[in-house]
Amino acid sequence: MNKIYSQRREKGKCSSCGNDARPGRAFCEECAKKRTLTFRQKRESGVCTECTRNTVPGKTRCEYHLEQRSRYQKNLADNRIANDLCPNCGKHPLNGEKMLCEKCRQRGLRNINNKHFGGNRDSVLERDHYQCQICNKVFNLVVHHKDDHGDNPNHDPSNLITLCRHCHAAITKLRSNNRELAAQLILM
Repeated sequence: MNKIYSQRREKGKCSSCGNDARPGRAFCEECAKKRTLTFRQKRESGVCTECTRNTVPGKTRCEYHLEQRSRYQKNLADNRIANDLCPNCGKHPLNGEKMLCEKCRQRGLRNINNKHFGGNRDSVLERDHYQCQICNKVFNLVVHHKDDHGDNPNHDPSNLITLCRHCHAAITKLRSNNRELAAQLILM
């Protein structure tokens, strides 16, 4: 990519777009204006926030910088894992087989609690004595909506139940085939 820019510059072309550049300059008038835009102006005008190329629709960076950023983040996470640090924050050590440190896990669980269960997840787990209400397992627990209404589920604790991941998967599969049978199984 950089080779193309240096070739353009040698020919008196704009390094960014390839049009005729200003004499003794690396960019044409239009690209020079784009380079002086603020971050906000670039974002609003559809120009990459790191250069002057057009952005990928719905993003703030061009294809090249999106790929570069993705590669950087993957390498960063890999290096953190290799050093037994949380790939998310890089500050706290990983414990056991978990892929996130305890702080990042708790932060994620808090977000799930508030977003998917109306803040009732912890109280439902406590009410159900931290065990699956079908098979009585006490590990790999999830909270499940008994009556899920798609985009607008009822987050009332009476509509929530604690299940292990295995039972949750079975109920979800059964629900997709026979909603009435699944509802009866949960209500037993």
